[in-house]
Amino acid sequence: MEQTYRIVAVGLKDGFSRAHSADLLAALFKRPAHELSALTSGKRITVKKSLALPAAIKYKAALERCGLLAEVAPHSTARSRDAAAPAGAPLPARELARLETCARHILATLRDEHGGEPRYDARSVSRIAADIDAGRHGYTAEQARKIARFYGAFLGKVLIDLFPRALPTWVATEDGPAIAFRRTAGGGTVTVSPATRVAQHIAQGSALSIAGFLDEQRELLEGAPATADASPEYSILQLVGNDTLGSLDIAMPLAMCCNCGTREDVAVLDVELSTRLKGDSALWVELPFCGPCTATADRVRPGIVKTGLLTAGTFLLTGLPLILATSHIRILGLPTTVLVVPVFAVAVGAVLYLLDRATAPQTSRYQPVTLESFDHTAAGERHVGFCFSNTAYAHAFSLANAEEISSGRIATGY
Repeated sequence: MEQTYRIVAVGLKDGFSRAHSADLLAALFKRPAHELSALTSGKRITVKKSLALPAAIKYKAALERCGLLAEVAPHSTARSRDAAAPAGAPLPARELARLETCARHILATLRDEHGGEPRYDARSVSRIAADIDAGRHGYTAEQARKIARFYGAFLGKVLIDLFPRALPTWVATEDGPAIAFRRTAGGGTVTVSPATRVAQHIAQGSALSIAGFLDEQRELLEGAPATADASPEYSILQLVGNDTLGSLDIAMPLAMCCNCGTREDVAVLDVELSTRLKGDSALWVELPFCGPCTATADRVRPGIVKTGLLTAGTFLLTGLPLILATSHIRILGLPTTVLVVPVFAVAVGAVLYLLDRATAPQTSRYQPVTLESFDHTAAGERHVGFCFSNTAYAHAFSLANAEEISSGRIATGY
């Protein structure tokens, strides 16, 4: 059975009154305005069911011209019995962790089967679509359910990475976990179910391919179609606070190397960032590096204790034998020890300084993005602090996360 969609009115657009919107709706539906006033109440009301996707998009646009905020959501004939949360609510932390585990499992499988460094992008989705086309006729019902669950989690992660400006987030729906785009060109919300689309691809073949699913979402968001060569502008790191306050979404720019700033031959790497203030606090983030800067991705700056031990060891191995060998020599009536020690200390300091400097155009010899803080606010929300060595990358990060930075949930430094 072909997937159908429903249109849900969720409120009024800015600049429209209830009376004005009702009059416009009356002209659209050829009905008295008082019979349509409920649509302008701000409550979630299903306006139309069982629409094909193109018709649903046109219907939504017509309602928005009348001043309504509307959503396009997959239509389900029966409510899920095992929904993890009320419809439309953010998923609990445990469910988000399960989806992340499933997505990483598929990413590792792609790496094993195809080599290279697969990403959460359209190219990976095309490979998965080809696997479904090749094996779907041999799947048992249980295998089809498992594949839909795992591939659906991966497809959801791709949507989050490809369309960060639409503020995508995992939510609960009648069909299970889905992606809600909270910022669209029309001002409304669009909710899509990746796992449902995977199940449709398995059941009906390439006519409902998950590769075409990406193009459909781009159309819903009024953008250009996604292609196999398209690279996401951002990687979204989603941190769960608690079930009441929701999650913290952090956009990591991917268009330039986070160390030297070049935009050519940039690869995205999974990097572990840890804070020295809290040894058990760490984040895995996706950061862009060019070839020469890749070596800095996992190079952590040594702390004061390690630096002190290194300096002391260097002195014992080289400076002390030199002092003993020249202890009987006197210069200007002073023992050489008085002269050798300060000269040697300055030389060691100069060498360590030169070794610690980044080679241009790199801005850091160590990780160019560091985790300065990782905790909760008094209200229970996530709070993360980053420090950047490259000012251009820091500026791009600040633009992508302006709202969270202004609210104090993300801190930045140089």
